Amino acid sequence: MTTQTVTELATFEPAASPPRAAPRKSYETPASVNVPLVAHGPAEPTTAPAEAVVLSKVRAAMVIAQVCGQLFFSSFCNGIIVVALPSMQATLGLAEGLLVWPSSSYFLTAGSCLLLAGSVADVVGNKRVNLVGSFFSAVFAMACGLARSGGEIIAFRALQGVTNAIITPSSISIISSNVEEGRPRNMGFAFMGFAQPLGFCFGLVLGGVFTDTVGWRPAFYLAAAASGTLFLLSIWALPQDSRSKTGPSIWKRLVHEIDCVGVVLASTGLASLSYVLASLSADINNIHKPYSIVLLAIAGCSIPTFVGWMHRQAITHRTALIPNSLWKSHVFTTVSCRSSRRSAAISSSPSAFSSSRTSSRDTCRLWVAPCSTPAHNSARRSA
Repeated sequence: MTTQTVTELATFEPAASPPRAAPRKSYETPASVNVPLVAHGPAEPTTAPAEAVVLSKVRAAMVIAQVCGQLFFSSFCNGIIVVALPSMQATLGLAEGLLVWPSSSYFLTAGSCLLLAGSVADVVGNKRVNLVGSFFSAVFAMACGLARSGGEIIAFRALQGVTNAIITPSSISIISSNVEEGRPRNMGFAFMGFAQPLGFCFGLVLGGVFTDTVGWRPAFYLAAAASGTLFLLSIWALPQDSRSKTGPSIWKRLVHEIDCVGVVLASTGLASLSYVLASLSADINNIHKPYSIVLLAIAGCSIPTFVGWMHRQAITHRTALIPNSLWKSHVFTTVSCRSSRRSAAISSSPSAFSSSRTSSRDTCRLWVAPCSTPAHNSARRSA
């Protein structure tokens, strides 16, 4: 019986150990902690690309046609500017020193705002950003046709460049996320690369026809009407953005997830350098002016600082706008150089052709059209 009592006393130890069951719950909590991590706000954007819906072939073709149409008519206006600039100079009273700016202001703002627009699209959503760019593209194309002075046409063209910067990165992201990988996606990027030079060539031809018949303003009205139609179609055609219902708001994500320092450095350097180059294309003697020296100094400091900042972002595992390792890719470097060369040729062509009064518009169209072919070849190689 004594052993039996001992056994009964031993059985009381488990009865006294229920308080020890509490640590088991604490061991179970790490397993339950992993569940909220999936629904946590910052982790949601990392899973968003994996949840992107791959469109059917018909729907993907419609999306590709829609984004290519936006880029087509954005570049279409560049062709109008080149061939119709002498007529616009007479109508709007543009001074000789400002002839380069209706074209240069477009590329100046487009290049300066491109990285910022791409960063915003990653946070806000590709469709939302693309719709904003498509809408204002139609608005400012119409505004160019309604311009009454040289200052207005330059300002509206600069705003057109901003809309192009908004449309381009969101269009690339839509195709890379929602179009089937392989040949369909490669064809989508190839069509995007070909849409811009094709639109420029059509702008040269139709812009010259409009200028010789009814005037240059209806050419912009045509681009505005087409861009507005594409905007209405994109409301239905573009795939919906995948957005987390929980987590931080968009405004907080814009503050924390965008590399504001990198955006400021890149935009400042590109804008300063582009302004000086555009000014030199109008008059080479502008290099001696104080503002040119100051802007070159700003560009000379901003661009190397941007490279160093990207290196720091990569080391600390933070968001880098353009990682320095990306320049090791021959495809990326080749496409970037060829696109820059094409943009420089197009932006400097208006002043060259407008200064030659003896050349007809047909001759100007034949001279400028080959400038667009490198972009086509680059698009095909990148695909």
